[in-house]
Amino acid sequence: MRKYYLLPILRTKKFDRNFGLEENKTYEVPAYKTTAVDTNGAGDMFAGGVIHGLSEGWENDKSARFGNFLASKGVAEIGPRLKKNKYIEYLNEFFKK
Repeated sequence: MRKYYLLPILRTKKFDRNFGLEENKTYEVPAYKTTAVDTNGAGDMFAGGVIHGLSEGWENDKSARFGNFLASKGVAEIGPRLKKNKYIEYLNEFFKK
């Protein structure tokens, strides 16, 4: 028997928040405060954080929050990628909040 899963729809909206749509609910995912230095790669960081969370089995809204969190860290640095050693640091920081 096949299982079918409805994936969430995540919509980004400027810098202040994102929205999630699921089968029976909608939710707002607030942004994290940061000082943007370079926005190159922010969308990829958001998507990567969401995919990381979903692959770990997190709820959709938590995955979207992690995406926002990573994007906020990424735009505070120069360049489109996080440094390798920073990813684990940010993952740990996300869980402390």
